[in-house]
Amino acid sequence: MTLHRHPRPLFPLAIALMIGMVLGERSAAHMAPWAVVAGACVLAAALVRLGRSWTAPVITFLFVFLGSQLIAPWVAPRFPANHITHWIDTGRISVSGRVEAVLPKARFGSRFILACEQIRAGPDILPVTGRLRVFASGAAPEMVSGDRVDLQVRIRPVHSYGNPGGFNYGRHLALQGVWALAKADGSGIRVRPGGSVFSWRDRLRGFRQKIADQIGLAVGTGPSAGVIRALVIGDRGGIDREQRAAFNRAGVGHLLAISGLHVGIVAAATFMLFRWLLAWLPCLLWRAWVVRCAAALTLVPVVGYGLLAGMSPSTQRAVVMVSVGLAAMLTQKDQDLLNTLAAAALVILLVSPPALFSVSFQLSFAAVLAIVYGLSCLPKHWRRGPGSLLSMAADFFWVSLLAQLGTLPLVMGYFDQVSLVGLAANILLVPLVGFGVVPVGLASAVAGRVSTIVATIGFQVCASLADVALALIHGFSELPFAAVNTFVLHGVEVLGAYALGWAVLNLIREPVPVTAAAINRPNVAARRRCIAAWSLAVLVLLGGMDTVYWLYRRFWHRDLRITVLDVGQGSSALVEFPGGATMLIDGGGFSDNAIFDVGQRLVAPVLRKKRIFTVDTVVLSHPNSDHFNGLTHIVSRFDVGRVWTNNMTAETKGYRDFSHALSKKGWVVVDFSALARHHVIGGVHVDILYPPATFCSTDPESLRGDPNDFSLVLRMEKDGLAVLFPGDITAVAEADLVRRVGQGLQSRVLVVPHHGSRHSSSPGFIKAVAPHVAVVSAGWRNRFGFPHPDVLDRYDRWGCRLFRTDLHGAVTFCVIDGRLTTETATTSPLIRR
Repeated sequence: MTLHRHPRPLFPLAIALMIGMVLGERSAAHMAPWAVVAGACVLAAALVRLGRSWTAPVITFLFVFLGSQLIAPWVAPRFPANHITHWIDTGRISVSGRVEAVLPKARFGSRFILACEQIRAGPDILPVTGRLRVFASGAAPEMVSGDRVDLQVRIRPVHSYGNPGGFNYGRHLALQGVWALAKADGSGIRVRPGGSVFSWRDRLRGFRQKIADQIGLAVGTGPSAGVIRALVIGDRGGIDREQRAAFNRAGVGHLLAISGLHVGIVAAATFMLFRWLLAWLPCLLWRAWVVRCAAALTLVPVVGYGLLAGMSPSTQRAVVMVSVGLAAMLTQKDQDLLNTLAAAALVILLVSPPALFSVSFQLSFAAVLAIVYGLSCLPKHWRRGPGSLLSMAADFFWVSLLAQLGTLPLVMGYFDQVSLVGLAANILLVPLVGFGVVPVGLASAVAGRVSTIVATIGFQVCASLADVALALIHGFSELPFAAVNTFVLHGVEVLGAYALGWAVLNLIREPVPVTAAAINRPNVAARRRCIAAWSLAVLVLLGGMDTVYWLYRRFWHRDLRITVLDVGQGSSALVEFPGGATMLIDGGGFSDNAIFDVGQRLVAPVLRKKRIFTVDTVVLSHPNSDHFNGLTHIVSRFDVGRVWTNNMTAETKGYRDFSHALSKKGWVVVDFSALARHHVIGGVHVDILYPPATFCSTDPESLRGDPNDFSLVLRMEKDGLAVLFPGDITAVAEADLVRRVGQGLQSRVLVVPHHGSRHSSSPGFIKAVAPHVAVVSAGWRNRFGFPHPDVLDRYDRWGCRLFRTDLHGAVTFCVIDGRLTTETATTSPLIRR
């Protein structure tokens, strides 16, 4: 079948473009513009030469090629000589530029994206290009998009944590066109308003601010006010962390982001209103222009709502998608919704190729595709009720269910939680929010231009509806079974899940009656059902093989696996014993989890990628924030068998949160005095070597000296090969440990004590351990200067193979049959110095 006869010609083109972008993002194959033009000419010549039968494959290949080249400048850019990245690590410089986007405020400062225009180097002013992601500490002036600013910054490269399957922060910023970070003193930033070129934006910002002020005057600053601002003007600053968690747990987090649901409701309501009004005009009615004119007029409120909501990426995509649908109505042709969806995807991806890799883009299109395709496959009697009202209710049920199922594989691929009450919550809350809060809020905002009293009354009604919605959301989220933690689906598994959904939908699709005229033609429906049946059988078989694979990886393996995670300036190691038992030694952590929760953002994703839901043993070597703050999330969200500590505590909020989480979940905390010194787990001998059994955390005599010297020291041995975890002990404890244990310290692998501090790794300790391989867990460019050059020299003289998490990312050791294999998350060369 040639492409021009395809019933949905844009759909395969959109898929081909996406495939090309994925391949281009993976390979970063960048071709010169002349090569792209030459390739297109060759393909065109081949198309003319080969004839019409080759139209579809050649054009499809052309779109794959086009997709790979569209994404290449974002993942493998060729920076000009005046790009801002050439000033990385050059000290403090003066930069001027335009604020492209103001990001949500951080705890200790402001963040924004700056499009650089010029820098001052001595007496010279040089033009520059490129974007910076700026963090302004302290009290920075208020800024809005379009403002021009002058500031002094230190520019540094982007660094990503290197953990298996972890979030790639560098890739995330690169797809936004940002290749460097900057830090500035907020008090030294000088703001210059954008000028007349941005006057329309200024007026729009002023209008949005007036609406926000009216909402505040009408309903105060409570939770409902934050919800109204989020739904009307796209300002989610009033939604705190607990509210977001409740929305997500109830499965309605999408209601807070103005996307296809909100824009579609506005479009449907205004279209019906315009069509009813225009039907009273005979000149339009007789020419059958009512629908066309209504569609054209509907574009105005759709675009207006997008502008009012701030035109976030998800809002932009929704506006484009709805606008493409309305444009199709202007042609007065029979619309194919899948073709319209493909057209919207093509427009968005051609304008902004990185959108493909946005989670919100993928979720939006997956939901709409599942609804459109799923409804076309459902048997009619499944959607038909005894009355029109029940039929509408049935349709709404299927729409909600298909949207939930359509996004489920992606949700499991990106997030760690799936709501079990999402279907019920959406059935109740989508009508309440979509047909209540949103239209009443928008009508009140418009009315505010005429009458403040009317706007106030409208927003108060809106707040009453929002209060009901919030009560329902909190009711759903507080159910004990509201949400479950899930493992992470990998890319191939996500594709397999969607293929399984396609097969099931085509098997339940009603067969098309065969007419007498078509009796001798191939039965496309029958052939599709046959393909679906075979596909289902193959997918079930592959699913079974995938299950067996993960059972082996989790429970049936015979090797000892130890992964020293990259948690920045801290320490955390995951141990997977033969037979499936697991141990987490420390969890890393920043000084304050409000800044960055290492447990949630770094450690938990690794556990879920490995299908680990239960940590049999959590070990806290000592109560320093860079060791225990990351454990708070783990003990709160994972099942824990037991907890080992040295009984020491810390008078910090982070440690109180950790202790509260342990108490709330009821996990067993083994008292140090009752903790056995020798354990056998999966055939691996685990010994607690330090502190001595006589150590007592409540005895002042025992606590003399550096608290780091009371770290739990663990040694694991399998098949004669040992790994030593010494915590943060210093040279004093190292000498005591050597005296007490002697040759029992010898280990093939050593996790370098105290992140490579010069006060640890004494020559006597290194000689006693005699390591062949050492790994330093330290933060990239940390302020302590770890690992110290003297320490690197000591291990270099001993002849150790040295790994560093700040350079190599996570380091994984595998021990089986007396053999040791090592794997790093990144490809940095081994460090001997």
